[in-house]
Amino acid sequence: MGWNAQEQYFEIATEAGPTSRIYARGLKPSEDAARYSKFAGVTLAGIYVDQPEEMPEDFFAALQARLSQPGYPHQMLLTPNPPAEDHWLARASTMTPVLVDGFEAGYVWTPRVRRARPTRTRVAP
Repeated sequence: MGWNAQEQYFEIATEAGPTSRIYARGLKPSEDAARYSKFAGVTLAGIYVDQPEEMPEDFFAALQARLSQPGYPHQMLLTPNPPAEDHWLARASTMTPVLVDGFEAGYVWTPRVRRARPTRTRVAP
């Protein structure tokens, strides 16, 4: 248990028995062909993104598609700065302020439409 430097995750034991992995990666996208390489092939149940407004929309959508770990609820937590009304994050979601003592302490992000994954159907010969 502990930090795996090569794969960039913490492994922790749970009371239920199986171990859990918490990946900690910087996700600043590059402009080259390997821009999704930091999370390609990773199956996740939860994702936390600080300042998602700095990500290109396609990068964010590809990251969201990694929420596919079977047997767990899929959650994506965001802590954005308030985006401009014409920003892709504002268009794709509803940002509800969380008030603490009358001050905005953060936002709850609710996607407006989650893109359905394509399904494969078998066609009889």
